[in-house]
Amino acid sequence: MITMRGKESRVFKIFAVIMCLCTVCFCENQTAAGKRLHNYLFHDYIREIRPVHNASTATPVIMRMVLRNLLTMDTPEQVFSVGAWLKFKWTDEFLTWNPDEFDGIQRLLVPVNGIWSPDITLHHNADEDFEQYKPDSFAALSPDGTVIWFSPAIYTVVCRMWVKWFPFDVQVCDMVFGSWAYHGLEIDLYPEESIDAFTHRYIANGIWDMVDIRFKREVVHYLCCPEPYPEVHFTLVFKRSPAFYIYYMIVPCILLSILSLLVFYLPPDCGEKLTLSITNLLALVVFQQMIAANMPPTSEDSPIIGTYFLCMIVMVCASVMATGVVMHLSSISRPVPQWVKCVFLDFLSRVLCVSPVNLNDSQGTSTPRSTIQNPSAKDIYLSKEDDGTEVVNNNGVTQGPVSRFNSELREVLDTLHFIKTDLTFKNACKLDHLQWRWVAIICDRLLLHIFVIFMVVCTLWLSLAIVLGSEEAYDEVKRDLDTNWYNWRQR
Repeated sequence: MITMRGKESRVFKIFAVIMCLCTVCFCENQTAAGKRLHNYLFHDYIREIRPVHNASTATPVIMRMVLRNLLTMDTPEQVFSVGAWLKFKWTDEFLTWNPDEFDGIQRLLVPVNGIWSPDITLHHNADEDFEQYKPDSFAALSPDGTVIWFSPAIYTVVCRMWVKWFPFDVQVCDMVFGSWAYHGLEIDLYPEESIDAFTHRYIANGIWDMVDIRFKREVVHYLCCPEPYPEVHFTLVFKRSPAFYIYYMIVPCILLSILSLLVFYLPPDCGEKLTLSITNLLALVVFQQMIAANMPPTSEDSPIIGTYFLCMIVMVCASVMATGVVMHLSSISRPVPQWVKCVFLDFLSRVLCVSPVNLNDSQGTSTPRSTIQNPSAKDIYLSKEDDGTEVVNNNGVTQGPVSRFNSELREVLDTLHFIKTDLTFKNACKLDHLQWRWVAIICDRLLLHIFVIFMVVCTLWLSLAIVLGSEEAYDEVKRDLDTNWYNWRQR
């Protein structure tokens, strides 16, 4: 048994050594064949010359772009950046060989900088380094002269942003590729007809969802040149995810607007009314600045949500001014005009379901302040005769003989009359102040109803306009894309 195992071990070692030697020999042969093939192809190759034997023949170039991810969508600057994989396919008539003469080599990798390549350029490139999206990479050569070039790229593209329906907006951006130096009689550019291959490796973005991608070929004629210039258009459709902006902008704005309505529930003479209104105003201004920071500085397309924020700011400003007026009304102590009583205390109090207390009964039988004499005046006096003393009133009617009053009793009567007159005057002032206070309360309640109606109307308008308008805009974009794409396919 031991002898058999030893023999098997020696056989296995011999087999492994033979395989290693065969592999080394094969690699050496392949390396030698690759060197011979490279020398055969490039000993007199000139990369600047278009690889055709007949100069009047156009070089067909097939282009494909696989979108990887959306890097940035800079709305204020109206540019976006994407990462993508590029594939170019063309035929180089100078790079052909017979595989049988080179040990059956069917594929050769060469640096793309060493061969002729089409100068396909992104027309709407917004990057400072205009050619940085063409990194050094390798191209695969086939025996029949077919060249396939795969290259990763990062594009920064100009895109017209439409922010009317922010944050429910849909952005449609075009990426236009074409030859920069060659016209259509020299390079005939076509897109690869495989629409599913453009998005199967796309990595989702947390803010923007890519809802569609379309491509088409167009031939452009410029005024400077009679030759045609073919272009490949890739249309990318991105839809913003509104959850972040709803939670952190729209909902806080609505809550601040509701909080500003509570100002009209505070007592009219409460000093915190004004403080609360101004604080809400400053908070809304901050939120409006956050919205403005995400918008392009243009006057052509203002977002509806910006109009809503402006309406809320106007409402809070009006509440600040109304609060100042109400606080002033609650501090007035002069008599209330009759028309004010009729409008506020009689009519509006019933309409707004505000029931002020019976102002006359709350203070007893009131006396108009105009009929109250100055507290220092006297409505009685004492007349003193030599033979006796009689109490006489202002009308000169004798009340009957009484005993002589001493000087201390006369002073007590004067003091009591002064106190009575002063209390009557103060009660009249309190009555006027209480009436003005109820006028201020009724004004608060009236303003509360007005502002609630205004805020509800603005919020409903915002919701319906953005939701319905954004869906309609998205459907219109899809219809336009379907029309343009199918028209191209029918050519």
